[in-house]
Amino acid sequence: MKNRSDAKRHRVFGSVTVFFAMTVMVIASLFFTLTETLRYLALDRSAEMFSARTNDSAEALFNKVLFEEFGILGIDVSMGSGTADPSYLMNKISVMADENGNPETKNLNFLRLASEAPEYEYLTLYSDDDGDAFVKAGTMRLLSQLPRNVVDTIQKDGKDVSTAGASDVSLTSIIDSGNRAYKKRNEPYDKDSVSNVDLVPVTEEQVKKYEGKENPSGLYAANKTGLLDKILPEGRTVSDRSVEKNTLLTGRSNIRTGIKGGTEPDANAGLLDNALFREYVLYNYSSYTNPHDRGGMLYEAEYVAFGRPTDRDNLEEYCNFVIALREAQNIIAIYNDPQKITEVTAYATALGGATANPAVIEAIKLALIATWSFTESVLDLRTLLAGKNVPDLKTPDQWTSSLMNLSELIAGKGMAKEATGPASISYNGYLRLKLNITSQRDAAYRTMDMTENDIRQVSGYEKIRMDGMLCYAGVKYTYTAKPIFLAFVPQVDGRIKTYRFENTKNIRML
Repeated sequence: MKNRSDAKRHRVFGSVTVFFAMTVMVIASLFFTLTETLRYLALDRSAEMFSARTNDSAEALFNKVLFEEFGILGIDVSMGSGTADPSYLMNKISVMADENGNPETKNLNFLRLASEAPEYEYLTLYSDDDGDAFVKAGTMRLLSQLPRNVVDTIQKDGKDVSTAGASDVSLTSIIDSGNRAYKKRNEPYDKDSVSNVDLVPVTEEQVKKYEGKENPSGLYAANKTGLLDKILPEGRTVSDRSVEKNTLLTGRSNIRTGIKGGTEPDANAGLLDNALFREYVLYNYSSYTNPHDRGGMLYEAEYVAFGRPTDRDNLEEYCNFVIALREAQNIIAIYNDPQKITEVTAYATALGGATANPAVIEAIKLALIATWSFTESVLDLRTLLAGKNVPDLKTPDQWTSSLMNLSELIAGKGMAKEATGPASISYNGYLRLKLNITSQRDAAYRTMDMTENDIRQVSGYEKIRMDGMLCYAGVKYTYTAKPIFLAFVPQVDGRIKTYRFENTKNIRML
């Protein structure tokens, strides 16, 4: 009887032990599952944090010289290799991502994450879309440099010069016609054939003033060649610096572009952006009247306007451009002054000789007007090169040259009268005018040429490429981790091998 009761008691104790063990296992499984769930949520949050931190670190890789000298943020995707290959940047980001997710520490850390190699989903370089993003960046820089009221009136200087595109081809033709007429001045003519020529009346006394004078029309052709050396102000020299264009962005046949995608910022440059970008060039890059020696070209703004490989060539192109515009403006000024028209008519009559052929006199008169305008334009250009302003369209009291001494004025170092006020225009005014009629692609890419060239003068940046300069990218960061506490949950142990956490972040320089 006693043995049966002992056995019964043992059976009861045995049932309680198994039940308790089973209960403990369920509770433990639940505990470890909840613990792993909390760990998973923490890992997901950590992956988001590590992705953001790595992305911030990537944005800190911006080219310091580009920012300090030109106020533009950009990341060299080649990391100084000069290949413009984004894989160099992605390798750098990969190292930073791994350091953030799996730091070197001896402490126990259940939130370690292994980083897979980040990948870029889209990539915008400053060379994309004819330099749209670069124009935007330059505009943003200018807006941070100048007060709003200055920006609003920035187009004043040079905006009303409507004779852009005036060419000296017409003046050459006029002067050639005048010279041919001068050579035929003694040939007989049919008076009826020139009855429609209407000359300004001049007196014998006015004509005698010019008798014996040489025909100055040859001055034009003689001085158009090598004009730059003839017009430099006293004591001024011309830079002899140059660039190898085939080493710069515009000389490369393989200009790199990015991969579109994502929600990239609006980088389409509008009319205002383009206008302000030209001002950014004038404000931040060197020119003849605003030298800033970074070791590259000295006339950088002129390079942007004309694209020639030497400082001398670009300055000469500027001079020819201004001369063409000033000639047209000064011809208008001559025709607006009756006294000057009388003078050139008297001079032409004296040169025409005794035959007094009205057609010959008219042709010579037009050639004299062109030559006089050219001479005054040379004086104007000297004033501009000296850093002073000239009138947009001259009045008689603003005129400098005299018809009697044109050759002496060109041969000397005299300058036109300086002008002030809103009706005047500066060296930069004409440079701005040329920049404004330069296409966006040429303006942006040539500016990047000068930027490249300047940055390469700095030790450690010799291989920089502006078509490898990132301004926007979408980078996908992937972190992985293995379960820990699920090993204590038999029901799911081995079924979940790896967690993956993916986040796409934007690297944004604009």
